[in-house]
Formats: sequence, C-alpha cells, structure tokens
Amino acid sequence: MDEIPDELKAGAAKALYRTLGSAIPTFDKLLAGPLERRNARKNAHTEIELGVMRAVGEKLVAAVENLTPQQLVQLTEASSRRGVLKQFNLAKIVKTAFEQLANETVTEKQDPPSDEFLDTFESIAENQSTERMQALFAKILAGEIVRPGSFSKRALVVAQQLDQSTAELFQCLCSMSIIREKYYTVVQGQLFSEKGKVPRYCIVCSLGGRAGNNALLDYGLSFAFLSILVEYGLVKTDLSLVSNFVDSMLLTRRTGLLVPFLHQGKHWIFHRVKDSDKTFDKFEVSGVCFTKIGHELSTVVDPIETPDYTKALIEFFRTQELDMVPINVLR
Repeated sequence: MDEIPDELKAGAAKALYRTLGSAIPTFDKLLAGPLERRNARKNAHTEIELGVMRAVGEKLVAAVENLTPQQLVQLTEASSRRGVLKQFNLAKIVKTAFEQLANETVTEKQDPPSDEFLDTFESIAENQSTERMQALFAKILAGEIVRPGSFSKRALVVAQQLDQSTAELFQCLCSMSIIREKYYTVVQGQLFSEKGKVPRYCIVCSLGGRAGNNALLDYGLSFAFLSILVEYGLVKTDLSLVSNFVDSMLLTRRTGLLVPFLHQGKHWIFHRVKDSDKTFDKFEVSGVCFTKIGHELSTVVDPIETPDYTKALIEFFRTQELDMVPINVLR
C-alpha cells in the first residue's frame, strides 16, 4: 500500500478487504502458512494488517498460476474449484488496480467506494477470466477509488457484456470524440488553470452530415455499427444531436472562463480563423452523443490514433471559420 497516494488509501483498503477478504477462509485449505488470516480480515485497518492481506492476495495469484490442470481437478468439489478461480480472478484485478493507483496524482482525500458498488463489482469481476476483461475491471476499480460514484451498477453490467468486437468499436468511437469536463481560467489569453468541473460530455462530430446516413462510414462508424452501440446503451438513439460549444472559443477575450475540450488525449480550443470577423452567439456541434453509461465507461478506454478523422475534423471546423488549436494546460 505504500506506493498508493495517502488520499486514496482508505478506498483501496476497503476494496481490498471487500474483494479479497472472502478468499482467506477458502485458501486456508489450499495455501499453507502460519498467518492468522481470519484475524487479518476482521481487523484490516492498520498498514501491517493490510500488508498481510495484500500478501495473501499475491500468494493466491502465484499459487493458482502454478497449479497444473490435474491439481485443480484434485480439488474435491466443483464448487471449490470455481471458488478458487473466482478469487484468483479478483486477486489479479485488485493487484492491477493497485498498480494503476500508484501512478495517480490526487489533491484531496477521497471517500471509499460504496458498499453497493463493491457488492456489484465483486459479483461481476470474479467471473472475468480473460486478460482483456481483467484489465478493464481493474481500470474501473481504480477509477472508482479515485473518483467515488464514477460508475453505476448498470455500467458494470454493460461492461461485462461487451464482447471484443463491440469493445473495439466503442474504443474507436471514444478515440474520435471531443470531450468537455472542466472549466479553466484564462489568464492574459495564455495561461489556463483548473477552475472547476462540468458534467462530462462526449460527442463525435459527424462533420456536417448525419451519422444515421453513414456520414462517418469512412472512419469505421457505419450506421450498422453505431446501431450496435445504441443496443448496448452506450450512445443515444438519435445519432444527430447537437451541443453548444461557444464556451470553448477564445475569441477576443483575454480573461474569463473557458471550457477546453479533449481529443486524442490533447486539450484544444476554438479560435476564429485569421481575418474572420464572424460573430458567434452560439456554435452547435452535431453528431453522436454518449449516454450516461457511455460517458462512465469512456473514462477507462485507451484512445487509439485516428489521424484521418482528426484531419477531417480540423478541416470541417475551418469551413465554420474556426481553427482547432491545441493548448498546454498549466495548473
């Protein structure tokens, strides 16, 4: 636990206790050792006791990885074998989540994840045996510890239902999106410092066309593919919704509030093209909007490069007399 930021240790400890605590009596039968594991489970509040529980989890992973298929069969009951494998899955997910937490930078102490979240998470995560799904649920657990309330029970259910092809399709969608989630203060037109959060909002611009009429076909998002994401509840049924991005523009203002947007892992703003005198009371971007579940799961998706779409996006905004300008956010 030492490598995890102090602000997150309470949440990490609760997640460890709730997910791996139940493994202790099960693995007393499998793993030899003098540790009083039940006492560690009941009193997992100090760094020493948490270290013991974590050691149990790591020993669990190593032990099961070293078991041969024949040794697994020798476990007398099928229910015992299932219990071993479920706890093995959970141990790997928790271990990976903790590795990710070590790289987090937080400024405020966070409350632990809710019991309701952990109940649902454990029941789903213990059945994830593939590396892809274990990596996904490790990101979800880490994200919930960093930002409690980030993931609903419905999002966890949808996440477990994603087959690889649908997950790749959603990754493509997320990689093409423009995302607004924070206000910044403009200082002399150059310096941007974090001011506060706005509700996360993701949209994939349909470049002046209609996504329902295959406007995004050339970029891997045909109407048929988008319909799959609609069925999973990741994007809204109406594929041509609009959002006002006027507060993402730096026009003549030198100070004030601004909402930069993320695309391809970079912050961007809109700036009027040179020699343009066009006025903007509003600026509506039309395209594919994410649902609440889509917004939640988009936070654990690693973007892939989409150079053709990004180029087309920049060119489209220029036809609206706006340059899409990358910025460095200074905190």
